[in-house]
Amino acid sequence: MKKIIYLVILLSIIGFSNSCTDDFAKVNSDPNKLSKVSIQDVFPGTVYKTLNCTAALNYNFAAWYSRYVVVAFFPSELVDMRGYVSDYYVGVLKDIKTLETMYVDKSEYNNRYQMLMTWKAYVYSIIVSSWGGMPMSEAIKDNGEETYKYDTELEMYTQILSILKKSSESFNTSSTSDIFTIDPVFPSATGTSDIVKWRKFANTMRLEVALRIQNIAGAQELAKTNVEECMNHEDWMIASLDDIVKGRWGTNINSDASYYYTKFLKSFAISPNYTIYPRLDQYFYLYLKSYNDPRLTAYADPSDSRYLYVVTDTISRVSTTNSLKRDLIAVQYTIPYLPGKEIMPTPPSGWVNGIDPNSPGGTGYYQNPYSSVKNDLTYSGININFIKVNAQSVIYSWADACFLMAEAKIKYGVGSKTADQYYYQGVDASFLQYGFSTQQSTKYKAQDGIKWNTNGVGLQDYLGLYSANINGAGSTENNLEQIYKQKYIADFFNGNAGWTLERRTRVLNFPPYFYNGSSVNEGSNGVYDFIPERLLYSAKEISDNKQAYYGAIDNLQKSSSSPNPSHWGDNFYTSLQIAKPNSQSLSNWETGVLKYNNAFVRKFYGKTEEEFVIGAQQYYPSVKTIYDLYLTTTINYKVVKVISTYNP
Repeated sequence: MKKIIYLVILLSIIGFSNSCTDDFAKVNSDPNKLSKVSIQDVFPGTVYKTLNCTAALNYNFAAWYSRYVVVAFFPSELVDMRGYVSDYYVGVLKDIKTLETMYVDKSEYNNRYQMLMTWKAYVYSIIVSSWGGMPMSEAIKDNGEETYKYDTELEMYTQILSILKKSSESFNTSSTSDIFTIDPVFPSATGTSDIVKWRKFANTMRLEVALRIQNIAGAQELAKTNVEECMNHEDWMIASLDDIVKGRWGTNINSDASYYYTKFLKSFAISPNYTIYPRLDQYFYLYLKSYNDPRLTAYADPSDSRYLYVVTDTISRVSTTNSLKRDLIAVQYTIPYLPGKEIMPTPPSGWVNGIDPNSPGGTGYYQNPYSSVKNDLTYSGININFIKVNAQSVIYSWADACFLMAEAKIKYGVGSKTADQYYYQGVDASFLQYGFSTQQSTKYKAQDGIKWNTNGVGLQDYLGLYSANINGAGSTENNLEQIYKQKYIADFFNGNAGWTLERRTRVLNFPPYFYNGSSVNEGSNGVYDFIPERLLYSAKEISDNKQAYYGAIDNLQKSSSSPNPSHWGDNFYTSLQIAKPNSQSLSNWETGVLKYNNAFVRKFYGKTEEEFVIGAQQYYPSVKTIYDLYLTTTINYKVVKVISTYNP
């Protein structure tokens, strides 16, 4: 840890701190700034700064574009993106380019050079999937020239795949000297580099990028070639928990703390503000609760025990008057997890609240189940492990590799296993990653919708607009839906992964965001919009690199399957080339009837008292029987009345 702190301080001294005050147009000046600093000194700091750059995008955009979490703001075109762009190019890529120039063709640094290039490919893969075509081939010139072209998406992906092919094939895994003594990504037991794992990182990323570009016109052969070559080396794929690619923040709150800690957690001890604390999004929650997914407890922290949400429900039990019969009973109880609802008016413009036929007299409106929430602490926030001071940021997991290989098997017929074998292995890998047992994974996989080639009927959201169904039966397209949705679940809080997956597959098809005119984005409907398709370019490019900037926008509009001319073409709603066209139409959301419901929290522990006890034990291990004192005081279980008695 002292070594990491030293590196961060060193980087600040020599002028390579992660600051958006540097001018993006000046990135090419003084290319020899690091000439007296070694790759060992700089690369760990470069990784650390990349983590912060990507975390900033995750918190402010991608994690809730992917519906993983809810935060209390909606980004607009009034937000200047120059800081985010500069943080990547000035703070990260300039370091990488300088080191690349210093160490290229030095055989004694081959492994360390390939690690650097693998990381470069990762950084550019985040950039192109977030913005679309950006500077790459001319981003940082050795001659200090300050103008640069914007590569197209296809040009960037071609370069990324070329880098990853060369790196994965060039690593020398037998070398014991060509390594980092302090490796920031794959430290061995002694802290030195694990070259085998770096190769797996490069090859797994290459497969993901190759599958990502399938929708780009003219990229099909490029995708196919790279998929086949990657799958010819399955031994180079991530294949264990130890292989997982993750960045690590440190424990010093002043030098190497996580972005999330610095952004909001650090201030909580003085002035808590839970409106900016990421809450579990209801749409993601639906997939967890619909299929009894124990990963809920790993992804989210419980609600504050003082403000638990009270559920009114009906379940059954053995009749208290006749043991051969059952009672249908009305009950109340509290639940430990309540997902956050997205910010929206009630009802949205053009919509009306529906009449509930089950209300007294059949004339009352459906009731919003969130209207009873009076304290932000009732919501379940993201699990602290994702955002704590020394959090770890997973880039590619073992589960990712399995689901990618399952997709490759279906689409290209490559791989040593069947698609369902890769799929099941991916589910198992995710469960193991979060500390759940094989028995729990086996039980989960036996359910309809999770079991291969089956359909599952999921819970409905509180607005009555969306159900977490999994249509997995009957065709390879449906099998792919199962693969994609399990990958989405496994990649929780990796916003770029979830956002990119949805844009390229449209498998989740979430409803749009509603905001009744509060959006200030040009190109917006003004009332509701689907997830943004991309981020905006840096506004400073208009003055600093005008010709290339407008050329990039022109290319964006011409190549997009869903162009949008608003904001002179540089807007959130023009889809990238990697994106599959959105089959949903905004016109379908212009009017409607809201049928509020609390189905997403009903039957939280089970449909019967017997199931209730078993379900409660998952969250409260001390629960033994329905009469257990702990159950009644912690869950506040209460029978309101017996509705009817019936023969089972």
